[in-house]
Amino acid sequence: MLNAPGTVDAGYRGEILINLINHDPVQPAKISRGDRIAQLVVQRVERADFLLVDELPDSSRGVGGHGSTGGHAGLVEQVVKADLVDERLSQ
Repeated sequence: MLNAPGTVDAGYRGEILINLINHDPVQPAKISRGDRIAQLVVQRVERADFLLVDELPDSSRGVGGHGSTGGHAGLVEQVVKADLVDERLSQ
């Protein structure tokens, strides 16, 4: 049984529903009154004011993407280089 997370906007006024998916093709899922099948997390939402700039200041991370701060940067670089090679070969 999979419950799919969702977000309820602050302006929503309807009943809060839960999406459940039974991935077992053989066994039907049985849910009884009182079963704990979901949880609600209430979280404050920050409203950001964005400032348009021509250029961002330098940072220690730079342009490092996914995994660049967790010790997997070499692997990420290899994947990016492989993608570039594939792109050049397909042209």
